[in-house]
Amino acid sequence: MLLTSLLSQDEYKTEIFQELYFKRWGVEIGYDVLKNIFNLENFTGLTQIAINQDFYATILTNNICSLIMNDVMEERVSFYNEAKERKYLYQLNKSFSIGCMKNSLVLMFQKNVREEKIYQMIEDEILGNLLPIKPDRSFDRKKHSSTKFLVSKKAGF
Repeated sequence: MLLTSLLSQDEYKTEIFQELYFKRWGVEIGYDVLKNIFNLENFTGLTQIAINQDFYATILTNNICSLIMNDVMEERVSFYNEAKERKYLYQLNKSFSIGCMKNSLVLMFQKNVREEKIYQMIEDEILGNLLPIKPDRSFDRKKHSSTKFLVSKKAGF
């Protein structure tokens, strides 16, 4: 269902909204990652400073993970897909990639650590868990009841 303030159906045909929504799809995927992989709405504390700290740490972690995943996708996965003929093209497993990075990102910010070595370790682990892109697959959506987040159940980074 689409809500809009553009009321003239003669001037604004329904078809243009489908194209606009498709252009926005990357943004929707970004929100999905923040909400469902990073659990952005699940805070570790109840104070304003704890919520701000969780929010900004999650956004920073998401940005760093996105940069690394884009770099790996452009350089290594593209080469992997073109190197030899394969039945399917492959893509990154986002959930797995973020999971393995969140454990290593803290190490990258410590003193006396070789970032290149940690980056290479992350890259190798991500490349070992690529997913095939299988065309024409669809699944029925499962409706979940909304659950409330418990502060004590927040997974720490």
